[in-house]
Amino acid sequence: MAQDFYFLLLPGFSSMGFISAIEPLRVANRFRGELYRWHVLSADGGAVLASNGMSVNADAALEPLKKGATLWVVAGFEPLKFATPALEHYVVPITVGILAGLFMIQKHGTGQVGRFFGPVTVLWFGALGAMGVASIVQTPEVLRAVDPRYALDFAMSQPKLAFVLLSAVFLSLTGGEALYADMGHFGARPVRLAWSEWLNLSPLQRFILSELRWPRVQLGLLVGAALAMAGFVLQRLTRVSIAAPSVLGLADGAGLGVVLLLFLGNGLGVDIVITPLAMSLAALSGAALILVLLRALARRDRDMEKMVFAGLMMAAICKALISLLLLISPSDMAVQAQIWLIGSLAQANPALNRGLLLAFLLLAVLTLLHYRQLALCHLGDPLMQGLGSRVDGGRHRLYLLAAGLTAVAVAGAGQVGFVGLVVPHLVQRLCPRGVPAQLLGNACAGALLVVGADLLARTLFLPYELPVGILTALLGVPCFLWHYRRGVQR
Repeated sequence: MAQDFYFLLLPGFSSMGFISAIEPLRVANRFRGELYRWHVLSADGGAVLASNGMSVNADAALEPLKKGATLWVVAGFEPLKFATPALEHYVVPITVGILAGLFMIQKHGTGQVGRFFGPVTVLWFGALGAMGVASIVQTPEVLRAVDPRYALDFAMSQPKLAFVLLSAVFLSLTGGEALYADMGHFGARPVRLAWSEWLNLSPLQRFILSELRWPRVQLGLLVGAALAMAGFVLQRLTRVSIAAPSVLGLADGAGLGVVLLLFLGNGLGVDIVITPLAMSLAALSGAALILVLLRALARRDRDMEKMVFAGLMMAAICKALISLLLLISPSDMAVQAQIWLIGSLAQANPALNRGLLLAFLLLAVLTLLHYRQLALCHLGDPLMQGLGSRVDGGRHRLYLLAAGLTAVAVAGAGQVGFVGLVVPHLVQRLCPRGVPAQLLGNACAGALLVVGADLLARTLFLPYELPVGILTALLGVPCFLWHYRRGVQR
């Protein structure tokens, strides 16, 4: 059943305000059928002249509406002049009285005024929020407005109006910024606290932010970007929608390499210096070994579906070997390695981040340089050769780059699963054009996903902290099952 809206136009009304109210209703009807109807009213039923000189015909004159009807009053700068002309002579004296009263109480300080108007403001916004929630419950279809496709459709169908609306949004944002920058009203200290609170932190707080929190965020950004890019490369190479480092066994192979290194250094007492570089090389060796085995079982890419199932088998074997090594290792080393394997950013530190960052940047640049091979992968080998692409050489290098990106992520945070599976599909829907843009989009989206998951993992069950890999797995498993039901092969 369609919902009716009534718009009462007063002389001198804002045409922009009226059009901005009508346009979302029209767009919603275009995509979801007749959800809304609107009726234009005037005081006498005749045409109404807007502030810009445009005349709008009314459907009917204002009359008592049925119970529950929604009436919007669209006015201009002087609504009382037309609605209640008898009050016109009192507008100026009342305004002067309000301003005089404000200046009289301003000498008592902004804090005193705020304590008086604060509860009123809270009550006002609380009422607006309650009415908004009630309206959403009544018409949940309005939540579809968060879909960016509606905004794109509006911008393409009404480019001039979209430009004006974006300009209005920009002016609103700059106005809010000016509110915080108004030194005459707020003074220097509130602005400094709002924008540069870092200057007023205690030494302990600075240490926590600079040495604990910020390195953790850096590592999360790096790990998420590496896993998402590796997943995108593997899905393009194999043309399989569920291909990812965690699915093909590359992450488990990298984890096995790192655990074997820790076992040799701590468990058996072999003279091995465990550094970030050594862990990265161990992870790369494990991932590369799994990659070689997968390529051999897949018979040189002739059966990609077989490659996926072989990867699942390799992942299971690697998990079994990891469990065996942890079982025969010292208890302290086993506990530490187990938490790390689940996926955790707790071991982040500046030295580790710098080493992994250099490796990631090198691998990311090399991957971007192979964008042409990635763009042609979905065409098949005959067409790639016909277009002048070296199939085997380029594909081998891309597989090694994906293994390297996976090794960097595993060496830094352990097995943070399913990021390489979920993010490429999300980015493909939001950014369907261009391999370089998708690579960069995957890097950004993966980084934000891991950092956001880590934030939730640290704060959901305070004072306890969950490994970030648990939350990413809870997100990735439903996605994996959904793609599996759609079919493994694209």
